[in-house]
Amino acid sequence: MSTQSLAPLHPNAYEAFKALPDASSLPGNGWPAGESSHDLPQRGEKTKAVMGEFVEMLKDNAKVWAVCATADPDGINVWTYIDSPDRIDQIPIYRAQWRLMMGHPETSFGFNTAEVPAGGEEFNEDDLDFLYRR
Repeated sequence: MSTQSLAPLHPNAYEAFKALPDASSLPGNGWPAGESSHDLPQRGEKTKAVMGEFVEMLKDNAKVWAVCATADPDGINVWTYIDSPDRIDQIPIYRAQWRLMMGHPETSFGFNTAEVPAGGEEFNEDDLDFLYRR
């Protein structure tokens, strides 16, 4: 077993961390816990609309072959499937995620990127609120 020390933090890292906003200043969640069942169809429509915007930003990226999402009272969990392990190919995904968060500050997002060869994943559409496949 090899022990490897981590590089020390930059001297200004602690000051930058302290400058981050605390949770009380963050925007509220668009779907508060305890919502009633009659709100669920509206949540599904909102998820489809928001995810449609996300796919629109990525549709010309040949490396992105699928995007799926689930929504719950805490927000939208997004999985983007890319046919490349190269971080350079993932930069457009990160930009699209940022634009989506800035465009919908009332919504909490959980973003995930899976480096899976195209077609290497099967989706159970019954478990998803949104699915896009190239």
